[in-house]
Amino acid sequence: MIFAENKPLTEPFSFILLKKLCSLILIIVLLFYISNQISQFSDTLIKPKIIASRENFNYGNIIIRICSLIPINCNFTSIILPYNYHNETDLKYYLEHPNPESEQCESAEPILDDYVHHICINSGQNYYYNFNYQKENKIVLTPNITEAYLYGLKMDKYYSSSFKLTSTIPLFIVNEQAVIVYYSLTINKRMVGNYLYSGLVGGKEEEFVDFNAHTDNITTLTTPNATTLILRPISMDIIYHVEVFNNLSSIISNIGGFFSALSGIFVFLFGTTKLAP
Repeated sequence: MIFAENKPLTEPFSFILLKKLCSLILIIVLLFYISNQISQFSDTLIKPKIIASRENFNYGNIIIRICSLIPINCNFTSIILPYNYHNETDLKYYLEHPNPESEQCESAEPILDDYVHHICINSGQNYYYNFNYQKENKIVLTPNITEAYLYGLKMDKYYSSSFKLTSTIPLFIVNEQAVIVYYSLTINKRMVGNYLYSGLVGGKEEEFVDFNAHTDNITTLTTPNATTLILRPISMDIIYHVEVFNNLSSIISNIGGFFSALSGIFVFLFGTTKLAP
């Protein structure tokens, strides 16, 4: 039997040089990737990313808050708006053929949390009412009132309005005139407290609603000894905005996955698990 002597294989110098060069390039790519991940992480600590989505629901009420120095009566009529709200022909028909029956407004419970104000600027008593957000609601309040607020949204849960913003800014109203309130709904989900802490380990989340509202007074339509509010949604959809952070765990996971991918490429090219020369 003849035994062959096992001799170590020698690699050509050009192949060794190519392997070292590729290894160096992959390490530089990895360093650039790590730098990019750290940069994205730093950016989201200052300004989190916003993920937006659009939803449509067939239920839900908006809540308004009314201030008055004396007890008030609240009655309303409503019309069901078509799903395709942007169809002007259908919309005109619905607006010209409202439900003639007037109903008493449904009282609502105040939202009890740290971000909602219940103080009337001009003093007086608070009154809270529910209205279907997918209908146009014509609300008649007698006698005259002092302030009116878009206060919150009630669906599967209560959403207060805008972190001390909308809830403290009254709608522009003129007593004994009709005021159209145009609005669209955006639900925001955001971190509260220290952004740095939230980005590192996660923090407390709060959800609130923006009404994106503006008003238009109808000076030709007077309502003696009463204030008329016409709540008119400009969209049937609700927009969701969710703040997203790149936290440390996701950064580490991304870097680990990228390193594994580079190592796989190196093994495929050179048949070795050693990335560095």
